[in-house]
Amino acid sequence: MQVKVLSIQNPWASLVLKGLKSIELRTWRTRFRGIFYIHVTRQKPGSPPSTRALEEINQFPVGSICGRATLTDVKRYGTRFELHQDLYEHLVDCVDYNYPLYGWRLVNIEILEKPIPAKGRLGFWRYELENP
Repeated sequence: MQVKVLSIQNPWASLVLKGLKSIELRTWRTRFRGIFYIHVTRQKPGSPPSTRALEEINQFPVGSICGRATLTDVKRYGTRFELHQDLYEHLVDCVDYNYPLYGWRLVNIEILEKPIPAKGRLGFWRYELENP
């Protein structure tokens, strides 16, 4: 069965998988709503994480699909103030960004019993899952 996958950098991926980060920030919006799988990238984040994010241990193997989530909504952030209002859900300190940013609301986070090694890609990508 083919599934949608999104690559997320650590520590963000670990925070999402642990249920501590419920909004994933992106520079682009999507019309997609539904279940997708989470790939933990090998790349380190370009944006500075908040103190809470830095305190988390990255326990998931990089270069692997480690879980799944349901995307229920996308919120547009047009200003630093709007972004700061949801700080405890996306955990990104409000530094200078090019606005707008989009906050993807994630629910029903599940960790896979066995991570699946895979090479990540930009945007949503497809993966042939043998045993969903």
